[in-house]
Amino acid sequence: MFVADSRDFGAEHVDAVVSDDDRCTTSHMSPRRRAQYLAGRALLRLAIERSTERPAKACRFTTRAGGKPDCVDGPAVSVSHSGALLACAVAPAGAVGIDIQLPARHHHTEEIARAWFTPAECAWLQRAPRDAFYQLWVLKEAYLKCLGSGLAGGLKSIQCCVDPPMVEMRAAQAVQLALYSAGEAFVGVAASTADVLEIRVESWSPRSTRPHTIPVHFIAATTSA
Repeated sequence: MFVADSRDFGAEHVDAVVSDDDRCTTSHMSPRRRAQYLAGRALLRLAIERSTERPAKACRFTTRAGGKPDCVDGPAVSVSHSGALLACAVAPAGAVGIDIQLPARHHHTEEIARAWFTPAECAWLQRAPRDAFYQLWVLKEAYLKCLGSGLAGGLKSIQCCVDPPMVEMRAAQAVQLALYSAGEAFVGVAASTADVLEIRVESWSPRSTRPHTIPVHFIAATTSA
């Protein structure tokens, strides 16, 4: 798992690794969204290079209907962004999903939870700290990304409860989940085969001087069956 700050990705870092296909994908995007997307794609390519020694620019990607990228003849991957923060996951086998979220104080989290979370989760949130909503959200979205369905798979298709260092989960598909903090953000990771307690975590920057430092800390995880 790699976590980075998009502000560390200057044009020279992006130009060195992204492909023409990456740039074509951004032709309809706003300048801000384009910069965010290309920084995320650069991080993903560099993460694959660091994990597999495969040249970053040589990686080719396809995109599923739900938006999940697949690295052609390469490892399983997933990428996410929130604000200036980026996160990606690379797994040598199986499937993987990752989601990062910065808490937004203006969001009506109780209303969103009632609409998209299970009754048991809503009851748990009433007793939990305010930011617990985002802990559940990143775990749920990471799970759906791991399956390749994205949000179309339904947030209620998985039920979670966080009781550090444990994540209790009920879902149709067996996956392993892990929850981290990354600065003020939360990161959820889902893996279909790997033991999530064996995740290697890097807070990484392409800049050699004065990079933005993002402290990453483990919060909780499911137990292996």
